[in-house]
Amino acid sequence: MSFKIAVNETAETYGFSRSTAAFHVINVIKDYNKRGQLKHELYELNLQKYAISQFCYGHRDAIMALVKLQSHGITEDQILLCVNWSIEEESHKINSLEAIADEFDKK
Repeated sequence: MSFKIAVNETAETYGFSRSTAAFHVINVIKDYNKRGQLKHELYELNLQKYAISQFCYGHRDAIMALVKLQSHGITEDQILLCVNWSIEEESHKINSLEAIADEFDKK
């Protein structure tokens, strides 16, 4: 019923024949549905963009440092080697501090 009303209104407003008006109304409905789908996709993409930017914000300094190192010709393997070495050094320091703390606890 509402489709028939829309066709009649379109035919009257634009001076179309009934078949042309019906075709026009169908195309308007298709366009409306497509816009709705596009709006939904845009919303989903904005959510993804927000999530990525929130994740990257906390890692921005590390990412910038990585980019600077790579721009100076340092490879990923070299960077990872340094990171692993740094982690091992920190682990040894922590173990040493724990041993010293244990010694004080014993006294």
